[in-house]
Amino acid sequence: MAFARHPAVEVCSHLDERSASFFALGMALAQETPVALLCTSGTAAANFFPAIVEANLARVPLLVITADRPPELRHSGANQTIDQVKLYGDHVLWSIDCAAPERQPSTLALRQLATLAARCLARTVGLRKGVVHVNMPFRKPLEPDQQVETTLPVALPFARVMPASANELEPAETERNRFLSLVRGHSNGVVICGPGTSREFPVASLHEFARASGWPLICDPVSGLRFQGADVVACADTILAARPESAPVPDVVLRLGAVPVSASVNAWLDAANPAHQIQMGPSGVWADDNHRSTAFLQTGPSLLRAASDLRSQPESLADSAIWWRRAEREVRELLRSSLMDSDSAWFDGAAVAELLAQLPEDATLFAGNSLPVRLLDQFAMPQGGHFQVFANRGASGIDGNISTALGFGHARKGRALVALVGDITFYHDMNGLLALRRLGLSATIVLLNNNGGGIFRRLPVSTLEPEFTDLFLTPHDLDFSHAARLYGIRHILADSRKSFRKALAESIGNENTTVIEVPTDSLMDLRERDLIIESAGKALDRLQ
Repeated sequence: MAFARHPAVEVCSHLDERSASFFALGMALAQETPVALLCTSGTAAANFFPAIVEANLARVPLLVITADRPPELRHSGANQTIDQVKLYGDHVLWSIDCAAPERQPSTLALRQLATLAARCLARTVGLRKGVVHVNMPFRKPLEPDQQVETTLPVALPFARVMPASANELEPAETERNRFLSLVRGHSNGVVICGPGTSREFPVASLHEFARASGWPLICDPVSGLRFQGADVVACADTILAARPESAPVPDVVLRLGAVPVSASVNAWLDAANPAHQIQMGPSGVWADDNHRSTAFLQTGPSLLRAASDLRSQPESLADSAIWWRRAEREVRELLRSSLMDSDSAWFDGAAVAELLAQLPEDATLFAGNSLPVRLLDQFAMPQGGHFQVFANRGASGIDGNISTALGFGHARKGRALVALVGDITFYHDMNGLLALRRLGLSATIVLLNNNGGGIFRRLPVSTLEPEFTDLFLTPHDLDFSHAARLYGIRHILADSRKSFRKALAESIGNENTTVIEVPTDSLMDLRERDLIIESAGKALDRLQ
């Protein structure tokens, strides 16, 4: 009631707590400011857990406020009462169990609440962004008493809590000089821009560094750089899946953001094992699952700017940088012809390429986990326009993806919203579709339906029948048009390139939501992917 009656607070109401939490996650990630997430006591709070796990790992600022029973009713068998003290364990940055409110609180208690509010908000957006949990017990009567004063009895100064800025975070002088010396002394380097890189480093500073150093930018699809119309390496997944042994071994690897989506990029980094592999970022969160890093610098963009000032663009690029440029050019040309030509095979990768070609300027694209984000990584190239791509790559779960996408759309009003999801992901969060009508949102949902967990065909377990089909592929034979009809959403079955192009043209940016279902065959999809990788290998052989 306090939030609903506050003129400066926008309330987004959801019937399902899990959908609500992922919606809040999407909003917070899109606008990079904390969103408050409220619920009643008991399992309502437990339903927030998956989104809190994702927010913690993806470093998304959330302020979670859970109502609770008063201390005297805990462990008593009282209805809707569970142990909520530190409910989320180590998945939050801070957990606070408040005192129950009083009708006549002391001035000290009021000051403590005001200070707590300021501290909690500041903690969510510190150097290491994340989740703060405030557990608030209440005694009956719970409903507001109309006779209670609506203003506090004393004027409360809210403390100004200023978290450290990434722009001000500086490494020790010895580490600074060591890094600058590496950049100055090695032209054979690469920058790995993992998920969330642009949230910690301005895009312009990264391109300035790349121009000054001559080091290629290998950009993950959710790095925030690949689709900003810049000169980047976008085809690394295909290049390194085809000919990892042909890629030059760098002297220095600079790792930014989270661990890349691409298994091929990660395997290459592990096998190459360069002498210098440096992680850099203001959050201080480790992001190297192969543990090959030789240094970790908790710093922001100022060090990159200092390195960029060492020299202007090198007179001639290193042989390694030239190889990456030629490889990128060859594979981009191959992908365009293999994916976009009208007479080429129609499969899930081609659908992703067609979608990217029709995205309008400054659109919001949310990529679901499992296959869609990997398809985006392998088959999505810069188109010349600028649009934002997001995904839940903290815990990489398929739960709550629809709600997260709609949260993005709500935070980025006025821009076309497209969600690219798989069938199991869509099934997991159909509840989230109700937010479209309740909050007046619209989106284009591209549903890649390969009738199950097609990603598991890439793993050795695919040879183990009958268990593979029943327990891993899990075919469901669902007709998703019924789900669309339930929520009053338009549904289009696009079973060809022509029908898909037409459906995209009619739906993207439209005020009404459309689910464009693309039926695919996961076996054929895998064969087409393998053929493209084989063709890429032949093209790369010509570079030798």
